[in-house]
Amino acid sequence: MGHTACQSFVPLDAKGLPAFSSGMTDFLRRLTVTSIALFCACGLSSCLDQYSEDMVIHSDLSGEATVTVILPDSLLDKYDAVQKEFSEVNMRKRFDKASGVKLEEYTLTEGRHPEATLRVSFNSLEKLSEAAKQNPPAQMLIGQFTVTKDGKYTVVERKLGQGTPTMSLPADKNAIYKMHFDMPVEVAHTDSGFFDKSHGDVRYRWSFADLAAQRPVLVNKVLKPLPWLWIVVSVAALIVLAWIVWQQMVNKARQKHLAARNAPLPVATPVATPPPPVMPAPGEGPVTPPRPGPPQRPGPPKRPGPPGK
Repeated sequence: MGHTACQSFVPLDAKGLPAFSSGMTDFLRRLTVTSIALFCACGLSSCLDQYSEDMVIHSDLSGEATVTVILPDSLLDKYDAVQKEFSEVNMRKRFDKASGVKLEEYTLTEGRHPEATLRVSFNSLEKLSEAAKQNPPAQMLIGQFTVTKDGKYTVVERKLGQGTPTMSLPADKNAIYKMHFDMPVEVAHTDSGFFDKSHGDVRYRWSFADLAAQRPVLVNKVLKPLPWLWIVVSVAALIVLAWIVWQQMVNKARQKHLAARNAPLPVATPVATPPPPVMPAPGEGPVTPPRPGPPQRPGPPKRPGPPGK
């Protein structure tokens, strides 16, 4: 197939050689070598039967992606060219060289149309773009991500078909994309014709030939809305806390009131009653209490007598 693609109709001289100058012949030789090198580097993408991607993008623009690649029929000759490329050893070697992108899991089925499934995690969309740029066939399918700000919106652009494609890209083979923007981010605008707003999913479908010819740009505007759920939960929690504090204060006041009401009354100290007044006898005047007499002087001291007297 490679020789057929490189044939061209040129005039021949008498010796059956192309009627070009030696300089032009060298140029064509260099061009042919370059074309073969590009074909070998990028021919992997022309051997795929289908590319399917399910990507989850978090609010910090990190995420995970599950990629399923359907390889050509194992009975065809072109399967031998991709069998080694899709071995697990070679796959992990490529990812070990990438920074910020990790191959979490890899499986490869057997049969007529093997399926290679890759579960990949990435720290950011920029890291994913850098890893794809190191492999031109992968970059054509993964593309290049660009993240910009537009006021309160975050614009995520994805340019597909950025690798160097071959001329044998089939038009009947498709690349299917699904991108899910995880909460709390919501999609405010998208150019996808298959937008599931309730789940935050956008979907695209392109043939391999259109990826190379049109190099489509996928544009999605996302917005991080106010966390209404957390606001409602916080307000509800404050209301419940205030009600609990109020109930504790009411219970303390009630207990204090009951303790004061059930406390025993203090015992009064008895007061001495004054003696009743002396009432005069009938016909007599008021009775006056006798006055005390004048104080008496003490007499001379008595001499003590003899003992015993």
